[in-house]
Amino acid sequence: NTFLKKINRRPPRPPRRNKALMHKITVNDITTPMRLDRYLRTIDPNLSQGLIEKATRQGDIKLNNAKAKTSDRVKAGDIILTNDYFTINQGPRKQEHFDAAIVALADKIINIYKLYEDDNILVINKPSGLATQGGSNISLSIDHALKYLNTKDYDLRLVHRLDRETSGVLVLAKSREAATIIGSALEQRIITKKYLAITHGALKSEKGTISSYLSKIHDKIYEVSKNDKDAKLAQTEYQLLKSKDDIHLIEFTPHTGRMHQIRCHAAYSLKTPIVGDKKYGSMIDHNNLCLHAASILIPAAIFGKEIVARAPEPGYFKI
Repeated sequence: NTFLKKINRRPPRPPRRNKALMHKITVNDITTPMRLDRYLRTIDPNLSQGLIEKATRQGDIKLNNAKAKTSDRVKAGDIILTNDYFTINQGPRKQEHFDAAIVALADKIINIYKLYEDDNILVINKPSGLATQGGSNISLSIDHALKYLNTKDYDLRLVHRLDRETSGVLVLAKSREAATIIGSALEQRIITKKYLAITHGALKSEKGTISSYLSKIHDKIYEVSKNDKDAKLAQTEYQLLKSKDDIHLIEFTPHTGRMHQIRCHAAYSLKTPIVGDKKYGSMIDHNNLCLHAASILIPAAIFGKEIVARAPEPGYFKI
């Protein structure tokens, strides 16, 4: 029988992955809820966002015996289970090769991009075009450089992120304890971040507070009804600083931390898209997204002293 002969010639199937969940993590080192992906990176800073997202999609990470999402909040007493091949902090890792671009970026983070440093945090000025984390088709990011630095007696950890196209203030924790403290403070919204943006269009009001609901649909964020599935409240305060014709320099202070929040509020609510933001309707061609994380204020209650770090505006930030 020809069909049976073809079947017999097929190579054997590879063994199935062991889907048994083997590793148990009891959450006992945080006082306020924290995103699951952020918590896992405080445990093991070598974990990439891409790996965590893939593992959650495949069901290889469970939270309290249920399939988890990266955006799930973990709290003290929760149980995280991970598949036996998705190990966390399971001893020394194989020596990793870092190419010259990663090594050069690491040097810039320590010696050129630095805005502020103490025993707990390192604050840097991230340039536009540099990704915060790795992912599909991203071979160079802040996260790649931190992995290299952490082989050289550093213990640097990402505690928040900036869009690839956004420049400015980015805070790195210098220990797991500092990452937990900063992460909790960000969750509680007691750290103040201010952004500058150049927008274009007819601005109706010079200041105010925008409040709307946002939801991700495919690869873009939209303003939606509060009753829509996955709708999340986003609030942003804004103040006009300077105008020339229909070009504006606006200071934005986000009170929530939604994805693309300022970009959406500028485009949808103010009807003045950020210059260079083709995703959200900018009609002005520009080599850069004109959005800059200008400053951060960490109150004294966090580390015992008030910390203010400011990033100078990029050279293309002119109206």
